[in-house]
Amino acid sequence: MQTLSCELIHRNWLSNTTFEVELTRPAGFEFISGQNLCFQYKEVERYFAVSSSPADPHIKLCVYRIETGIFTPFLASANIGTQLTFTGPHGHFIFHPSQRRPIFVATGTGIVPFLSMSRSGIKGFTLLHLVPREIDLYYKDYFEKAAEVYKPCVPDSKRSGKDMLELPVDMILDFMSQHLPTKPYDFYLCGNQSMIRDVTLF
Repeated sequence: MQTLSCELIHRNWLSNTTFEVELTRPAGFEFISGQNLCFQYKEVERYFAVSSSPADPHIKLCVYRIETGIFTPFLASANIGTQLTFTGPHGHFIFHPSQRRPIFVATGTGIVPFLSMSRSGIKGFTLLHLVPREIDLYYKDYFEKAAEVYKPCVPDSKRSGKDMLELPVDMILDFMSQHLPTKPYDFYLCGNQSMIRDVTLF
């Protein structure tokens, strides 16, 4: 697959751990909401879902900074104008229209493909977003307006784990059992494996 080049043109911190970057869009580059890009830096490759709409003139990514990582600390402090290389788009996690109501379920930055889908014009969805802290409800103001139903799931301090892997998925399951009538839905899940497993088995 062809390697493409882009330039960092803006960075906006969403919390003390997560930021959004805006990149130039290579001429002729196309993608579908839900797909991701693979960035190369030194000896590593890292995949990120695109948060912008396929119609946007620039590419946007939402990035969680991993303190011990290689690429995300670099991206968090890189100068505006820094050149980056990537391949893509990759992946098949895309929206398939149907008569059934779409239910989007995310943990942390797993909300990103749903942001791109919504920005591309998809409506009528329910979104459940499970995060450890209120500040991690990325794009809350946007989804409160864009989603038909937006349910932020933030555990209280006694239940909150140290990281995303310890989040109480039962918050999502309880909402589903109480607020989703028994009928067919289209579920789209993006986030940690325990959430995906538990919601799939629900």
